[in-house]
Amino acid sequence: MEKLREERFWNATMLCAELSKQCGVVIGPRALSNHLKRMGYSWKRARYAPAKTLDPEVVHEHQASLETLKGGAGRQTHAEVPRMGLSLMLSVGATWSRRGSGQPFRIPTRWGSAGRLNLMGSYSLHGNQQDLDVRERQGTCTGEQVMAYLGTLAAQCIPDPITVVVLDNAPFHKGAKLREKIARWEEQGLYLRYLLPYAPFLNLIEGVWRQLKAILMPRRCSDSISELRAALVTGLKVLGAKFI
Repeated sequence: MEKLREERFWNATMLCAELSKQCGVVIGPRALSNHLKRMGYSWKRARYAPAKTLDPEVVHEHQASLETLKGGAGRQTHAEVPRMGLSLMLSVGATWSRRGSGQPFRIPTRWGSAGRLNLMGSYSLHGNQQDLDVRERQGTCTGEQVMAYLGTLAAQCIPDPITVVVLDNAPFHKGAKLREKIARWEEQGLYLRYLLPYAPFLNLIEGVWRQLKAILMPRRCSDSISELRAALVTGLKVLGAKFI
């Protein structure tokens, strides 16, 4: 069905309405669902995919260079700066429930920036030791916040061994003011390394964020920011995170 190839969500009720409108076909949602199953379709969660297909050889080379950094004498920091956002209602995934009934989640009525927490963090590898440093931020991330965070990391560095911070290609990671500070940070022992475009999966901290959201914060709705923050702190403690 052509409609199912569009980059949007369709449920059976919406498809029934579209079939009636476009083709004059009248069919119920349950009958359509059964028909779709016979055609090889299934009801499951969608996923995001990179807008650009990456060259596997380039990805392999980049991964190999990151592994070389991790295995070297230096210290490598995988930093996602900032950027993990948490709202009062987290995304709902699959869960166990009794046959014939779904798992309902109460949805809070508070939205907007007042109902959201933003987290800035870095995941450090040096030898067999792994460290997670985090900082809570309010509002939209800015270049000034990124520079302040990198400045904090640089102040903790020593020139030998060096610290390599792996960043994605967000605009606030490459601003003119940030570039002006690179020479000073390198004197302190902190070097920046940028990921390939469209390749956030190469950043190790993405796996940490997924574990935090999907496993360590099992309650999907919070009644207040203080309740959400308490759940976040509990999850971060399990991960051994340190607030800086």
